[in-house]
Amino acid sequence: FILRDMTEEMELARLREDLTHMLIHDLRSPLTVMNGSLEILETVINSDDADTIESLLQMAKRGTDRLLRMVSELLDIGKLESGQLILHPENIRAESLLKDIANRLATLAEINNITLVISVAPDIPQLYVDVEFISRVLHTLLHNAIKFTPDNGLIRLWARPDPNHDP
Repeated sequence: FILRDMTEEMELARLREDLTHMLIHDLRSPLTVMNGSLEILETVINSDDADTIESLLQMAKRGTDRLLRMVSELLDIGKLESGQLILHPENIRAESLLKDIANRLATLAEINNITLVISVAPDIPQLYVDVEFISRVLHTLLHNAIKFTPDNGLIRLWARPDPNHDP
């Protein structure tokens, strides 16, 4: 007989199942928005209401973008688990990275009356990262921060050296 503790494997299986359930739920939301937008658009397409048509197209576009991001994240999780995730690091300034992410979500923050503040210490060296991958991670974090910050809130994006890290 060989006895083996399956606790860790069972916990990983449970976490994977929880993640799958969460992702399926999250995928449903943009699909519902896209479907609803397109159904309404179908009824107003022959009207002269250009503002409504534009608004509905933008809703469908945002839903599509969100869905594509989520599918990319799912694929990356699979690649990460299998050890096949290939990174393409390059140099980028922390301030540029944070400003880009903040600009992408500025409209969502404005809608919720949330102020985004970027603060980068002057002695931050350039980052050597996979810009696409880290951008997706930061985008998800900032999107969640906006989603869970009360109206009239403040979100600070900052970069500073770790005082406990020797280069």
